[in-house]
Amino acid sequence: MGKKKKVAKKPVTLLGGPKAVVGKKHARKVTSEFHRLTVEIAKTENAQDRAELEQKLEQLGGRRAYQEASILATQSFSTSRWVVGNLQKRGYKGRLSQDSPRLLEVGAINTQLLSCKWLDVRAIDLESTHPRIEKKDFFSFAGDLAKFDIIICSMVVNCVPASEERGRMILLLRQLLGTKGLLYLMLPTSCLTHSENISVTDFEESLLPAIGFAIEERRNTPKVSFWVCSTTVPGKEYYDEFKTRRKVAQSSRKSRNLNFDITLPATMYQEHFSVLAGKRHAHPEENPVDACPT
Repeated sequence: MGKKKKVAKKPVTLLGGPKAVVGKKHARKVTSEFHRLTVEIAKTENAQDRAELEQKLEQLGGRRAYQEASILATQSFSTSRWVVGNLQKRGYKGRLSQDSPRLLEVGAINTQLLSCKWLDVRAIDLESTHPRIEKKDFFSFAGDLAKFDIIICSMVVNCVPASEERGRMILLLRQLLGTKGLLYLMLPTSCLTHSENISVTDFEESLLPAIGFAIEERRNTPKVSFWVCSTTVPGKEYYDEFKTRRKVAQSSRKSRNLNFDITLPATMYQEHFSVLAGKRHAHPEENPVDACPT
């Protein structure tokens, strides 16, 4: 019997970039460099240095290159299939209610969830790669309270360059979810395991409950961490814990996520309480929210 002929991998051409991505190893390099450059751009104040970094990002192919590399890098694991299977396990498929669960996919890179007939899906991204995915800034949803039953936020928070904006994003995720809402959140594992500023414990036991999320399931791989969170009452005591967290002792190994952080300024957190309190009056079925912390 003759040997099977190997089929050459079809390269993914990076729009706006000089090279094509062939293989997951190259795709991971593209996504890693994209994260490094966006973080550097966000913290660089010198105009000339910033321009040089932006030129490097453009040469890489920009956000569109990042999206296309992400598609290739995640082919071995489909977030969409995992989410659908998890929702089926939770009984969302086949419910007697006439209304389909309302789902928001933030940073969508494919249309798999949009094709799920028993879900009412809205998929958005800053740079849409498909006509069914809206080109929309997530932060423009501010004010759309309790609009969704489920939100998928996969590898997006880490793409936000500033720590305060990452905090604002997670606050808005909570505000957009209704009663018994579910958040499917994914981050690179190294964001929390290699950072000097925030640990897994800080994130899971202080930040999330402070915002109003209770972890129902978690899954960790060497590359990606997954959380399934339900909505709950924000806890001021957890916020106090989060504010007083200390620097995390790390090993000497280098990591691009060494400075990763998520911050919640007091004024932003107070506003979060006010928003959820207003949502409680508009939707009495919501869990009660205590008075705004000072």
